[in-house]
Amino acid sequence: MGFMPSLFGGNASLRPNGPPPFAQPSDADRRALFWWLKRNTSVTAIEHNANLWTAFAKEWEKWLRSQDDPPEEDVTSYKYIVNDQLNYERGLQGLRQGDRSVWLRRSSEGWLGKINTGLIQRRLELTPAEEHIQHLASYGVPLSLLRAYYAAHEAAMAMRTRAGYADLNHWTAACSRSLLTSLPFDTTLPEPRWNICFKPGTRVPKDGIYEKVDDRGFIVGGLEFFVKSQVARENGLLEFGPNAGYDQTAFLWRLLWEDTRYKDGKIPDEEQHYQTPSESVAVEHAIRDGAKVAPQNLRCEANHPCPQTGFWFTPARAGSRQRFEAGQVMPEVGGDYGATVWQWDELQD
Repeated sequence: MGFMPSLFGGNASLRPNGPPPFAQPSDADRRALFWWLKRNTSVTAIEHNANLWTAFAKEWEKWLRSQDDPPEEDVTSYKYIVNDQLNYERGLQGLRQGDRSVWLRRSSEGWLGKINTGLIQRRLELTPAEEHIQHLASYGVPLSLLRAYYAAHEAAMAMRTRAGYADLNHWTAACSRSLLTSLPFDTTLPEPRWNICFKPGTRVPKDGIYEKVDDRGFIVGGLEFFVKSQVARENGLLEFGPNAGYDQTAFLWRLLWEDTRYKDGKIPDEEQHYQTPSESVAVEHAIRDGAKVAPQNLRCEANHPCPQTGFWFTPARAGSRQRFEAGQVMPEVGGDYGATVWQWDELQD
């Protein structure tokens, strides 16, 4: 799909040919949002969340089987939980072959997107916090079930399909930005595809990450991941330019990066270094509590010494949470997940 100057009724080339008339985002901020969206739409991140969800489903089933006559609403909730577990599995099966149609089903965000942005709040709707966990446990809900739920819930909340520069004040993007200086892979932004653009409210031409630009090619808003044939929203919040702070329709989505991952059946090497959604949560909690925690210290690859005594888990195996002593060699768990990476459990009791 080529860019047509008539989209705005003028003859703009869409390539800026002079200094910007208003502030533009920094390259560091653009890289942060770009990396964040790549991570959140990766097999590695989604599989991580799927494993957490599977662990939660098993805990819920165990709880139901422990009761002689479980409440009907709890049985109904379990059916929804298992359905979402199957959705994760089916979606991952397609995604591993480069099929992103999973993002299109059931809603504009797709059913996988809905799971990752709040659908999982089936029954336990309190804010994830230790005092709430203890409160619910006092009513007989097993602690293992509550911890499994909140681990899945918070990891899902750490993933969104939209990313604006205002979000850089939010912990997920801020942590992504802080990691840019130490990531062991190239975080250079690709050259925008100036000839592939589309208007709000129309169909997306290619899978990938797009950014908002005006009719002169200057950036006016954040980035978003779109799937081919998806119909984009009819307007969007602008963050730069004379209309900053308002929802507008007079802008274009310009392709920054076409997503062709997994079509060869392989997962890119860089994904083994991705910060997982659970690590994002752990970093956020550390920052919230005033601690200065280096994100790289929250993970430990198998066959390396444990950096800190405490409880760790790995997304490579459901129910893997266990205690390790500092200096103890972290084990491999095997399976088809790939490299075993142990992650510090924020809940240490």
